[in-house]
Amino acid sequence: MGNVTLKKLQKKNALFDSAFELFTSRGIDKTAISDIAEKAGVAKGTFYLYFKSKFDIRNKLIARKAEKIFAEALSALHKKDIQGTEEKLLFMVDHIVDTLSRDKPLLDFMSKNLSWGLFKSALMDS
Repeated sequence: MGNVTLKKLQKKNALFDSAFELFTSRGIDKTAISDIAEKAGVAKGTFYLYFKSKFDIRNKLIARKAEKIFAEALSALHKKDIQGTEEKLLFMVDHIVDTLSRDKPLLDFMSKNLSWGLFKSALMDS
């Protein structure tokens, strides 16, 4: 990965992290794009290089967080010797529920903002 690509990835990740922190502490309605950019240490215009709006970053953030939760559950499943589709599904669901129950800010954020149509759109974009 080149230096420019790495810096772009770092900026995008900083925007994601800042948006998540602000959305979970203040709420989406009370968070401005300038707040996210300032917290991430980038110019407001840089935000628009990666996202169309704060709702765009919200949707992509939900997709990103959900992808991570599912990947962790799948990784945990592969470490177990579980046979049968039903048992595997139950393990995955239990793992996801346990993860969300341990991370209340994430659970609140996802439960208040999850819209399957938007989730699908965010996944298609990423």
